[in-house]
Amino acid sequence: MSRSRYYSVRMRASANGKHISGAEGLCKKEDIKGILHEYAARALSHERGKPDAVRISIDKIVLPVKGISSLPLCTVRTLNTASARKTACDILRSSGISAKAIDAAFSLITEREPSAGAFILDTGGKILLNEPGVRVTKIGITENASSVLKEKLSLIGINNQRVKEALILASKVKRRKEVVAELCVSDDPGYTTGYVTADGFGYVRIPHIKRRSFAFGGRVFFVNVKDISGLLEYLKNQPVMISRISECRGVLPPRDLMNSKL
Repeated sequence: MSRSRYYSVRMRASANGKHISGAEGLCKKEDIKGILHEYAARALSHERGKPDAVRISIDKIVLPVKGISSLPLCTVRTLNTASARKTACDILRSSGISAKAIDAAFSLITEREPSAGAFILDTGGKILLNEPGVRVTKIGITENASSVLKEKLSLIGINNQRVKEALILASKVKRRKEVVAELCVSDDPGYTTGYVTADGFGYVRIPHIKRRSFAFGGRVFFVNVKDISGLLEYLKNQPVMISRISECRGVLPPRDLMNSKL
């Protein structure tokens, strides 16, 4: 892909130094104006409250953009927070994540003020990167892939910007072999669907992973490497564009999900 056609646009909104919302995307020069309007509107109307500071940055991409496939997607049928957390734990444990690491991850993202960045843990539970964490940047999707994704998500009733953006980010993260799995719980009070990514499962949406009105959340990357410098460089600086869309399945019972690894 051309390195000069794209710009990275990032937004972060905060109030009293606390994270309110953020957005990130790669776009062409002619699309910047529309993206700025969209991000500003999002920052000023977020359910977490009114920000007192909104920072938007625009950087021209100078590195080659790497095209990748999106992760396969599905939703698991969970009816309450207990079954949602059990399903998340089952996926993570089957991927080699220790119980200690899983407990630590849930504590980090449900017992602290939300952070703009992701925590990084090894599979045994050691924290390799604490707050403010790493913010994944320079991510986007081609026009053709976006059209295909829209069609596939529409068929299963989840065609919205939140799902699309989360899938794009998670697909970049999981592309690195050091990343064994990811756990994400939204910090938006009204959004109760989180996700887990792992080999053999792809991107698994997990409804009811938290109670409604619960304003805490975040993401954790589980890795199998001690030196994370290369991973951090990739997450922060390697431009990645989703150019191919993988399978998007509908809702699966937990048992079917666990018995039908990809």
